[in-house]
Amino acid sequence: MYDDIRGDLRVKPWVSWIIVGACLLTAITVLLDERFENIFGVYHSQGVNFFTRATSPIVHGYSPITTILHLLTTIVLMYFFGTFLEKVIGSFRFLLLTFISMGVYVLIHRAMLFIGHGFTPVIMTYTGVLLITQLEARFVKTNTVFDDYYKLMWTILGLTWVIIPIIFSVAPVYFDSKAKMGQMLVYGNLLNVVGFIVGLLLALLFRKDIRDRLVHYTRKKYALKSTYDDWAWLGALVIPLYLLFIFLWRP
Repeated sequence: MYDDIRGDLRVKPWVSWIIVGACLLTAITVLLDERFENIFGVYHSQGVNFFTRATSPIVHGYSPITTILHLLTTIVLMYFFGTFLEKVIGSFRFLLLTFISMGVYVLIHRAMLFIGHGFTPVIMTYTGVLLITQLEARFVKTNTVFDDYYKLMWTILGLTWVIIPIIFSVAPVYFDSKAKMGQMLVYGNLLNVVGFIVGLLLALLFRKDIRDRLVHYTRKKYALKSTYDDWAWLGALVIPLYLLFIFLWRP
């Protein structure tokens, strides 16, 4: 079943690719002119206005090298997690999940007065939902547990849950480079942990729907879709349009 869902070209994960496109365009803009660091993300000052802080999930890195590496990580994980999850839960729920995660992210970012940015906490939200999806897939009476993509998903999820916390505990993304070890562990991973919990809680809320969608795909061989799913990509355009608004207004 997992292999069939992954390879189903009839379902287009437009929301995922719009998000990736927004991250890519923002990174290119900042790389071309570092002055845009003042209107995208939180690079230097804790006291940025809320409009600028709201762009934090879409901005990556502090230098050309870190921007490129961070962006590539986001693109790769969005390919494995985002596009697949969007097919499983539907584009509308995926968009709603993303907006809730980003909202919680930005609020905590503001409350803690963090300096830093990146899409990783939202990706950790996706992993929380995928954990429930993996568990639900075991209850569907198919050979899903033997699918290559099912096994690959467990591997990538495991690596993500191990590698991401380690990187964020040593790389000064959300904390000062002179911070103590305890602060590095807490501040570096706070947003990632919260993101994972948000994903887990939301997945538990529509756990039955996840199972129903998996069963439907098993029986009918096509994804269960709604009108909201067909038009969710329009809602996703809010992200690049907001970035354009910030770009033109430059608060």
